[in-house]
Amino acid sequence: MPFLSKDFVIYLTEQVDKYDIVVPQLSDGFQPLHGVYSQNCLSPIKRLLIADKLKITGFYKEMRLLSIPEEKIKPFNKDGRLFLNINTPEDLKYIDKKNIL
Repeated sequence: MPFLSKDFVIYLTEQVDKYDIVVPQLSDGFQPLHGVYSQNCLSPIKRLLIADKLKITGFYKEMRLLSIPEEKIKPFNKDGRLFLNINTPEDLKYIDKKNIL
């Protein structure tokens, strides 16, 4: 996640008041790598890891969750890069080809 926004991270942390998870949600789903997680998440995460259930959102249903909708995200994502991820050399080539960096 090379395009993290300091302002967006601050915004997310300001929302944690009554929630265990604060996570952006786009039309295609949650953005869990941008989520903010309370210590209350540790036991459910550990339980899932022990059970070899590795989906990061697998414990969301049992927690107090606040999803941040796209309209709240837009001011922090004006260039559309906020959730862009680079996992492979091909991803990096695509980004380089599009002059995104």
